Amino acid sequence: MPEITPSGSMSHAELQALLEAILVDMTALRTAIVGITAQLDADAGVTDTDYAATNDPAALTVTT
Repeated sequence: MPEITPSGSMSHAELQALLEAILVDMTALRTAIVGITAQLDADAGVTDTDYAATNDPAALTVTT
């Protein structure tokens, strides 16, 4: 993975690869959060809070 430096010497291809890697990471984190809130909502012992409605992140607006 290319490193971001103050000199701005990153090529277009390196920047694209970096941004795509960030998108993959964000998608994985979002998926994990949605999975956790779904499990909490399915838990019979947790009935007074709708975790998915209050904690799920917004849909991703950027895709590859």
